[in-house]
Amino acid sequence: MSHEAVPWLRLWHLRDVSYKQKRVLLDEFGAAEAVFDAPNTHIAELLGKTKAANAVAAPFSQDAFTADLEWLKRGNCALIPITDNTYPTLLREIADPPLVLYAHGNPELLLQTQLAIVGSRNPTPLGRETAFDFA
Repeated sequence: MSHEAVPWLRLWHLRDVSYKQKRVLLDEFGAAEAVFDAPNTHIAELLGKTKAANAVAAPFSQDAFTADLEWLKRGNCALIPITDNTYPTLLREIADPPLVLYAHGNPELLLQTQLAIVGSRNPTPLGRETAFDFA
């Protein structure tokens, strides 16, 4: 597991900080680690004196993402931040791309031609079976 995973997971799991606010922080600082190294006054300038600014500045506990850390330790698992070279280029170009991807297997494969099946997060049994058949 990369030492870079912790700040990205910390950013990903921040409560009271919207996706757009996280993007503002990343655009300003370039990486998750830099967000948490930034002075609280700079964060407050960017986000205003809000719950979000307080959430970024608050002490953190890895308890919020312990399950993610355990999953990463299993091996052959990776966290791919949006700034990583293996993050799919076309996915980065959509309106609101995920800040991190959870990958099981070889993340280098994400750079090859791909086919995706997009569906419900809560499929019916028939929907699950149909997606399996297509795959």
